[in-house]
Amino acid sequence: MIKVLAKAFAVYEEVARKSTVRPVRCFEIAEACQIAPAMVMRLLQTLVRLKYLRQVSRQAGYTIGPKAHSLELCF
Repeated sequence: MIKVLAKAFAVYEEVARKSTVRPVRCFEIAEACQIAPAMVMRLLQTLVRLKYLRQVSRQAGYTIGPKAHSLELCF
């Protein structure tokens, strides 16, 4: 298994699960996924750049992005 890919999906899934209520912060994701905060931040930045996640603000956190919604249409 490609470890970084597994970590990226863990981060994405954590945001998808929890962001229905409110944006999720980096430290919450790191704790839940048991991934170093620096690695989580890099993964979040990549997922935002690819539009799978959206950064609400530095303080508020992250939610699902526009490209993620198009994935739902495939299923």
